[in-house]
Amino acid sequence: MKSEIWIQFEGEQADSGQLDLVDSAEVLQGLAASINIITHSFVHNHEVRNRVPIRDGFNTTLTAAKKGCFELQMSVEFDGAAIQKHGPSVISAKFWDYFSTSIAVATGVKYDPKTPYGKDLCEEQPYIFDDIANNIETHLVSAHRPIWSKNAEVARLIRPRVGEQLVLNSDTLEYVKISELSDNLEYLVGNVTKYNILTGRGRAYFQKYGKTVPFFIKDITGPGQAAHLQAVASMKEAAEHGIGNGGDRHFGVFAVTGSRGQIKRVIADGISEIP
Repeated sequence: MKSEIWIQFEGEQADSGQLDLVDSAEVLQGLAASINIITHSFVHNHEVRNRVPIRDGFNTTLTAAKKGCFELQMSVEFDGAAIQKHGPSVISAKFWDYFSTSIAVATGVKYDPKTPYGKDLCEEQPYIFDDIANNIETHLVSAHRPIWSKNAEVARLIRPRVGEQLVLNSDTLEYVKISELSDNLEYLVGNVTKYNILTGRGRAYFQKYGKTVPFFIKDITGPGQAAHLQAVASMKEAAEHGIGNGGDRHFGVFAVTGSRGQIKRVIADGISEIP
């Protein structure tokens, strides 16, 4: 059972069906790493690796380039266990939702899942994609190399026989290429909306930003345990009483921002009750 992934670079040199050799190598490295990290997570119950994993339960291949644009065709082939788990008739659609959501979160663009599986994950466990995004961000910088070098203008991620799923361009390049961690600890009021008690990753609504932002607590069984317990309590209170009526906490955070100062995520150094 295979899911094909096509990426088409368009504009400038790419329109001749060619790309600079160094650009091409960077693209392949970035896409190979990203696809394998995402697919490993999809096959292995959302286990996210920060390095390219050994293929277990799937295989990935490169097919060829075509002219008229610069097109690369790649395939992900799932083994029997993964097919049985997700279902042979829907595994490809589920995977494409998982793959597209991961890329979209990492590049700061909007993607609406098409399957109930994808919709449920985005609603109930969005921190899965925050974790993946954090681990593929640098690889996606490499995947944008022809756009950075001005040898292409856009890259289209295409699901064959379905159509274009996402577009990478200069805006997505700017989003992924810079992540600045603030030097100063900042105190914010917020409440936890989603939280993974196993990884310390979650999302919280912060009054300063007026929106929900990913957060991460380091070492939740050690120095971060007190913050971990407060995150759990905040989420429980917000679930019981509703956002704005319960669950507010003081967060001590280091903000991670993009090239234009947009907030990407925060590292929670501490979480405490509000007196």
